[in-house]
Amino acid sequence: MEKKYSLSFDQLSKLLSSIVFLAVIVGLVFVVLDYFSGNLAKDNTKGLVVTALIFLIIIVYAFSPKYYSTSKNSIFITTPSKKIEILKKDINDVVLLDNHSSFKRLKLFSSGGLFGYIGYYIIPNYGRVFSYASRLDNQILILTDNNKYIISPDDLSMIDEIKN
Repeated sequence: MEKKYSLSFDQLSKLLSSIVFLAVIVGLVFVVLDYFSGNLAKDNTKGLVVTALIFLIIIVYAFSPKYYSTSKNSIFITTPSKKIEILKKDINDVVLLDNHSSFKRLKLFSSGGLFGYIGYYIIPNYGRVFSYASRLDNQILILTDNNKYIISPDDLSMIDEIKN
Protein backbone atom coordinates (compact mmCIF):
# COMPACT_ATOMS: atom_id res chain seq x y z
CA MET A 1 0.00 0.00 0.00
CA GLU A 2 1.32 3.42 -0.96
CA LYS A 3 1.56 6.30 1.46
CA LYS A 4 0.91 9.59 -0.32
CA TYR A 5 2.80 12.83 0.42
CA SER A 6 1.35 16.13 -0.73
CA LEU A 7 3.31 19.03 -2.08
CA SER A 8 2.64 22.73 -2.35
CA PHE A 9 4.19 25.46 -4.43
CA ASP A 10 6.18 28.31 -2.92
CA GLN A 11 5.39 31.99 -3.55
CA LEU A 12 8.02 32.39 -6.28
CA SER A 13 6.67 29.44 -8.22
CA LYS A 14 3.08 30.67 -7.88
CA LEU A 15 4.10 34.17 -8.99
CA LEU A 16 6.12 33.01 -11.99
CA SER A 17 3.40 30.60 -13.12
CA SER A 18 0.78 33.36 -12.81
CA ILE A 19 2.91 35.82 -14.82
CA VAL A 20 3.46 33.28 -17.61
CA PHE A 21 -0.27 32.50 -17.75
CA LEU A 22 -1.10 36.20 -17.83
CA ALA A 23 1.42 36.74 -20.66
CA VAL A 24 -0.19 33.94 -22.68
CA ILE A 25 -3.68 35.33 -22.14
CA VAL A 26 -2.61 38.86 -23.11
CA GLY A 27 -0.78 37.43 -26.12
CA LEU A 28 -3.86 35.47 -27.19
CA VAL A 29 -5.97 38.63 -26.94
CA PHE A 30 -3.54 40.45 -29.25
CA VAL A 31 -3.45 37.53 -31.69
CA VAL A 32 -7.26 37.42 -31.84
CA LEU A 33 -7.42 41.20 -32.34
CA ASP A 34 -4.83 40.96 -35.13
CA TYR A 35 -6.77 38.13 -36.71
CA PHE A 36 -10.01 40.11 -36.85
CA SER A 37 -8.25 43.27 -38.06
CA GLY A 38 -6.49 41.37 -40.84
CA ASN A 39 -2.97 42.08 -39.52
CA LEU A 40 -2.22 38.48 -38.60
CA ALA A 41 -1.71 37.55 -42.26
CA LYS A 42 0.93 40.30 -42.62
CA ASP A 43 2.93 39.62 -39.44
CA ASN A 44 2.55 36.36 -37.58
CA THR A 45 5.26 37.07 -34.95
CA LYS A 46 2.78 37.42 -32.08
CA GLY A 47 1.13 34.16 -33.03
CA LEU A 48 4.47 32.35 -33.07
CA VAL A 49 5.47 33.75 -29.67
CA VAL A 50 2.16 32.79 -28.08
CA THR A 51 2.34 29.32 -29.64
CA ALA A 52 5.87 28.86 -28.28
CA LEU A 53 4.74 29.94 -24.78
CA ILE A 54 1.80 27.54 -24.87
CA PHE A 55 4.10 24.72 -26.00
CA LEU A 56 6.54 25.57 -23.17
CA ILE A 57 3.74 25.54 -20.59
CA ILE A 58 2.50 22.14 -21.78
CA ILE A 59 6.00 20.59 -21.68
CA VAL A 60 6.86 21.96 -18.24
CA TYR A 61 3.45 20.99 -16.84
CA ALA A 62 3.89 17.43 -18.13
CA PHE A 63 6.99 17.00 -15.93
CA SER A 64 5.81 18.96 -12.88
CA PRO A 65 5.33 16.93 -9.71
CA LYS A 66 1.79 16.32 -8.51
CA TYR A 67 2.55 14.20 -5.43
CA TYR A 68 5.08 11.79 -4.00
CA SER A 69 4.37 8.39 -2.50
CA THR A 70 6.18 5.52 -0.84
CA SER A 71 5.58 1.82 -0.62
CA LYS A 72 7.45 -0.91 1.19
CA ASN A 73 10.09 -1.14 -1.55
CA SER A 74 9.82 2.06 -3.61
CA ILE A 75 9.44 5.81 -3.79
CA PHE A 76 7.25 7.27 -6.51
CA ILE A 77 7.27 10.70 -8.10
CA THR A 78 3.98 11.25 -9.92
CA THR A 79 3.74 13.79 -12.74
CA PRO A 80 0.95 14.27 -15.31
CA SER A 81 3.02 12.43 -17.92
CA LYS A 82 4.60 9.59 -15.94
CA LYS A 83 5.24 7.92 -12.61
CA ILE A 84 8.91 7.60 -11.70
CA GLU A 85 9.85 4.70 -9.44
CA ILE A 86 12.95 4.74 -7.25
CA LEU A 87 13.67 1.41 -5.59
CA LYS A 88 14.64 1.81 -1.93
CA LYS A 89 17.34 -0.86 -2.30
CA ASP A 90 19.06 1.36 -4.90
CA ILE A 91 19.22 4.40 -2.59
CA ASN A 92 22.69 5.17 -1.23
CA ASP A 93 21.85 8.29 0.76
CA VAL A 94 19.08 10.77 1.52
CA VAL A 95 20.07 14.37 2.28
CA LEU A 96 17.91 17.26 3.47
CA LEU A 97 19.17 20.27 1.52
CA ASP A 98 19.38 23.59 3.33
CA ASN A 99 17.29 26.48 2.04
CA HIS A 100 20.35 28.35 0.77
CA SER A 101 21.67 25.50 -1.38
CA SER A 102 19.13 26.35 -4.10
CA PHE A 103 21.09 29.52 -4.82
CA LYS A 104 24.34 27.57 -5.33
CA ARG A 105 23.03 25.55 -8.26
CA LEU A 106 23.83 25.78 -11.92
CA LYS A 107 20.82 25.29 -14.16
CA LEU A 108 21.45 23.02 -17.11
CA PHE A 109 17.99 22.49 -18.55
CA SER A 110 15.33 23.46 -16.09
CA SER A 111 12.28 25.45 -15.15
CA GLY A 112 13.22 27.75 -12.32
CA GLY A 113 9.74 28.28 -10.89
CA LEU A 114 7.21 27.57 -13.62
CA PHE A 115 5.12 24.75 -12.07
CA GLY A 116 7.97 24.18 -9.64
CA TYR A 117 11.70 23.63 -10.01
CA ILE A 118 11.93 20.92 -12.62
CA GLY A 119 14.89 19.79 -14.65
CA TYR A 120 18.63 19.25 -14.52
CA TYR A 121 20.82 21.19 -12.12
CA ILE A 122 24.44 20.89 -11.04
CA ILE A 123 24.93 21.06 -7.29
CA PRO A 124 28.43 21.36 -5.77
CA ASN A 125 29.57 18.08 -4.16
CA TYR A 126 26.74 16.11 -5.80
CA GLY A 127 27.03 16.80 -9.53
CA ARG A 128 24.09 16.60 -11.92
CA VAL A 129 20.68 16.05 -10.33
CA PHE A 130 17.14 15.99 -11.67
CA SER A 131 14.72 18.09 -9.65
CA TYR A 132 11.03 17.33 -9.23
CA ALA A 133 10.59 20.01 -6.56
CA SER A 134 7.67 22.35 -6.06
CA ARG A 135 9.42 24.69 -3.65
CA LEU A 136 12.87 25.89 -2.65
CA ASP A 137 12.57 24.71 0.95
CA ASN A 138 11.89 21.16 2.20
CA GLN A 139 14.12 19.78 -0.54
CA ILE A 140 15.30 16.21 -0.17
CA LEU A 141 18.16 14.89 -2.31
CA ILE A 142 17.90 11.16 -3.07
CA LEU A 143 21.17 9.60 -4.21
CA THR A 144 21.14 6.31 -6.12
CA ASP A 145 23.85 4.50 -8.09
CA ASN A 146 22.51 5.76 -11.41
CA ASN A 147 20.62 8.98 -10.67
CA LYS A 148 20.12 11.80 -8.21
CA TYR A 149 16.69 13.29 -7.55
CA ILE A 150 15.38 16.29 -5.64
CA ILE A 151 11.86 16.23 -4.24
CA SER A 152 10.09 18.66 -1.91
CA PRO A 153 7.23 17.12 0.08
CA ASP A 154 5.28 19.23 2.54
CA ASP A 155 5.89 16.61 5.23
CA LEU A 156 9.59 16.01 5.90
CA SER A 157 8.80 12.79 7.76
CA MET A 158 9.04 11.28 4.28
CA ILE A 159 12.82 11.13 4.91
CA ASP A 160 12.26 8.53 7.63
CA GLU A 161 9.92 6.59 5.36
CA ILE A 162 12.56 6.59 2.59
CA LYS A 163 15.32 5.41 4.92
CA ASN A 164 13.25 2.52 6.33
